[in-house]
Amino acid sequence: PTFLDVQQIVAGYTIEGSATAGWAEDGLASGWSFGGTGKFTDRPTLTYRPLDGAEFNRELMTPIPPFAIFFMVQMGWPVDLIMRMCVDSFNGIENRSGFGYKAKRADSKFDHLVELMQGLQDSGRIGMRLKRGEKPGGDDTVIVFREPREEQDPEIERGSIARLIGTDPARTDYKLFYGTGQPGPDAIAVQSRSILHIMIELAAYVQVPTEHEEEGRVIPVMLEEEANRLLDIRTDSSRPSDAYVSVKYRGHWFYIDDRDLRSKRTFTFLSLLASLAETGTDQQAPMLTIPTG
Repeated sequence: PTFLDVQQIVAGYTIEGSATAGWAEDGLASGWSFGGTGKFTDRPTLTYRPLDGAEFNRELMTPIPPFAIFFMVQMGWPVDLIMRMCVDSFNGIENRSGFGYKAKRADSKFDHLVELMQGLQDSGRIGMRLKRGEKPGGDDTVIVFREPREEQDPEIERGSIARLIGTDPARTDYKLFYGTGQPGPDAIAVQSRSILHIMIELAAYVQVPTEHEEEGRVIPVMLEEEANRLLDIRTDSSRPSDAYVSVKYRGHWFYIDDRDLRSKRTFTFLSLLASLAETGTDQQAPMLTIPTG
């Protein structure tokens, strides 16, 4: 795959105007004549640069840090979206994979875990904090599961998550690590996905034309139940009339319906993740020459 990074955007425009006036006289009539013209031209210039080598690996193939993913929970993004989209395993409990010959269903505990965590988030009982270490660079990210604050909070026991993932139910906070398995009673290991991994997983939600699958142009994928689907990219032989985004490929239109709020949310979140993974490069500022005459 080839990815392009937008380096700079220059909005160049010109405004032109002219006016004329004259006197005409002949044998039959005479008088003044006036005229005017105007012109506005907008020519934005975009500069793209392909990502390759170490930069491609850093921005697209390196897993997103778990602390960055779960700080987005703190921002208010739904934990069910974040867990299903960005997490490969949570303390040894594996998420689904719906692409290609390696397709597999999620661990039986994963959906229950997501449901419990979503309930805690809805009642404001999931939080993140930074635990300062004694040495430079020794800070730890901590995920917190709080007790109910009011009687009307949903009756979700905090310890139920701990027992499900194999940690100490008596604790309210756990250190967050990148990795697999169960690191201990006071820690949670999260194996997060990279941007490229997330895009490959989301490709499993594309409705492929039947003839493309029969001709062997694509690998069959395992579609998820409608209630759990993160994205629905539809296909049609004609251009859709009410699409949020669309693209034509091999004689078919692939698109997200503008009334599909769930798919639009996922698409927007993917754009946010791409910005989150952007680490930036040390480059000299581009020189811009603008004509003045």
